[in-house]
Parts: sequence; C-alpha cells; structure tokens
Amino acid sequence: VPARPPAMPAGAAQLRDLEAADRFSWATMRMWLEAAGWKNLLLFCGIVFAQRTLFLIESLVLATWVDAKISSDVNDSRYICMLVLVVSMCCGSFILLYWAAGRLSFAASQHIHDRMLRALLRAPVDRFFDKQPVGRLINRFSFDLRFVDNAISFCVLMLAAFVFGFIITQGYVLSIVPWSVALFAMPFYGLVLFYACLYRGAATPLIFHSKLALSCIQDLQGMVMSSCVSIRANGMRTAFMARHNHYSAAIIRCQYLIFHVAKAWVLSRVTLCFASLTIVLILGGLWTGVPMGTLANVISLSFLLMSEFEMVFQMFANFITCLNSVQRLARIMNVTQEAADEQPADPCLRMSVHVDRSELAALEMRGGVQAEASLPDCANPQTSWLYFAAGGQRTSLAVFLKGRFPVLRAAQDGRALELLDGG
Repeated sequence: VPARPPAMPAGAAQLRDLEAADRFSWATMRMWLEAAGWKNLLLFCGIVFAQRTLFLIESLVLATWVDAKISSDVNDSRYICMLVLVVSMCCGSFILLYWAAGRLSFAASQHIHDRMLRALLRAPVDRFFDKQPVGRLINRFSFDLRFVDNAISFCVLMLAAFVFGFIITQGYVLSIVPWSVALFAMPFYGLVLFYACLYRGAATPLIFHSKLALSCIQDLQGMVMSSCVSIRANGMRTAFMARHNHYSAAIIRCQYLIFHVAKAWVLSRVTLCFASLTIVLILGGLWTGVPMGTLANVISLSFLLMSEFEMVFQMFANFITCLNSVQRLARIMNVTQEAADEQPADPCLRMSVHVDRSELAALEMRGGVQAEASLPDCANPQTSWLYFAAGGQRTSLAVFLKGRFPVLRAAQDGRALELLDGG
C-alpha cells in the first residue's frame, strides 16, 4: 500500500495556504517510489548498475590494451574483438535502461493519476470545489502531472546513473593506488559532499519560492481572463500589471540564482577539489609504478566525472522541482472526501407498484401444491429458477396472471413479494 501523503490541517481549505509552508520531505519521494513499485525499482537499479559497470569494463579493455602494447607486441585483433563485444553490450544496456525507466515512470504516473482522480471525484463541492479556483486545479492536472509523467523519471535516471558511476569508478581508482594514497584522498570526497549539501540548502528554498510565485501568477492570469471587463471598468489594470511584474521578477530571480549563481559557485569549487584529487591519485600511481595505460584511464575517468557534475547540479534542481510537484499533488490526494452514497445505517426502501383496479381481476394467488401444479415448465432448467426463492427452497406462494405465467413470488422470509424478471 503506498505511503499516505500528509493530511491537510483542520480548517485549511485553500491549497494556496499549504503551498507556502511546503518543504521537500522524504515521505514525498517514498510515495513516488512505492507508486512506481519496488519490483520495477529494483529492476531499474540493477540495469543502471550493469550499464555503469559495462562502461568501466570498456575503459579497462582500452587501458589493458595500451599497457600490453607498451610492454610487448600483442595481438590487436583479440583486443578489438573484446572491445566490440563490450561496446555491443553497452548499447544493449542503454536500450534496457531506457525501457526500465519508461516502465518505472508509467507505473508511477498511472497510480498517482488514478489516486488523484478518485480523490477529486469524491471531494466535497462546498468545502473544496467552491473554494479552489478552477485554474489551480487545471494547473495540477496539467503542469504538475506533466512533471510526474515525463520529467521525474529522466531526473531519477540521470541521478542514479551518476551515483552508481561515481561509486564504481572511484572504487576502481582507489583499488589501484596504495591504501595511504586512498586514505589521503578521503578529505577531498568529504569536501565534494559538503559543497553538494550547500547547493542543496541554497537551491531547495529558491525552487519552492519560484514554484509558489509561478502558481500565483497562473491564478492571476486565470482571474484576469474571467473578469477582464470589471478590472478595466474599475481602473485596476495598473495594479494587476504590478502584481504580475512582481511575481515574474521573483521567478526570474530564483531561476537566475539557482541555475547560474549557485551552480557556478559550487561547480568551481567541486572542479578544484576533483582536480586536486586527480593530481594526488596520479602522483600516488607514479610512486607505486602503475602502468601508463591505467594512469591515463584514471585521468580520463576523473575528467569525465568533472564534466558530469555540471549535469548533475542541473538535474538535482529539476528533481527538486519534480518532487515539489509530487508534493502538491499529494495535497489533493488527501482532501476531505464526501460520505459514501450508501451507509450501513441508511433506512431500507421497498419498491412500490401501482396497479389499476381494472387489472386486479386478472391476478390470482396460489400457494403450496396448487402453485406447483400450475407450473408445468418447472422442470425446465431455463425457467425453473424463477419459481425458487433464495437458498434453493421452492416458493410457497405465487401470484399469476389468470391462465398465464407467474409475476410475483414469496420471499424466503415470507414477509414480502418479489417481482419475477420473467413475468
């Protein structure tokens, strides 16, 4: 059963009142993961791990070829065949990877869309629909669900590929250098993690503020479209334009600080840390006599990781935006629901039938043996079910049209008459 989203506080009918206080929580991420399904998630992680491992094996084949070529003359065709095989497996893993990501995204989107639609169909009219602007609800079903359908799976794919690749490649690099060099490199990894946490702390509130301003500007646009005549008549056009410009400026400032200022500040320091780490690893490799092909592979992997950091910071900001959309959808999933159409304590209503006085003469009541004798087709399997009450017992009383078929039968409790469908 998927994790239940946080409940709406008592008395808070407006979704806008809750968005300003929203913060990213792991419960939101857990809700999306459980909606996607743990089996799909394990399959996705396994394929990502295999793909990054094959990528490292491809680099190792090249490094081993270079090392063997330097030391002696080798058979190049053997290494070419190995490289073609590994590259073919990498191409196949890419196809499987995107298939698993699509399967994960489809399962999560289907479940979240179903829960959200069911919640809205049973939401109270007076306490929810009358107090929520229609544009805000349409925004949830279009803008936020678009992130859930498309963007979040791509962000998860890129982040998972980076994390698995970082662990695999750095584990290989640390395994070929002495333990003293590996121990000396640990503070650099700590600095990289520290700067990543700083970026998260700076980007997350800016993303929430940007999303809140975007939602406000969409509400403002919806209000203008529905009441533009009244706004012009009351001379409020300047005030509405000022509010629109204020929200637009807030969005632009947040986007600029997230994707330019904060990312550039963190990326420069992460690049400096990894450049220093690469120098330390190369010096340690030269000190211990690591082959040149392997050292060249270490340098290429380090530069590749530095180039991936820029993409990761972009994906992380987009991932927080997607989680904010999921959290906004979770608010709708847990709105107060209307009571069910039928309750166990509801009174039982019996069906009444109006019969004209002229038709009463055409009805006759028979019971017991007389009723059985008047049923010549009782043995027919296609019609015999009409003459038995619930529980398989033969009815003790029946009402007939004179000279024709039965129209009513006695209920099992003997307190009411049941209308026969065949009558």
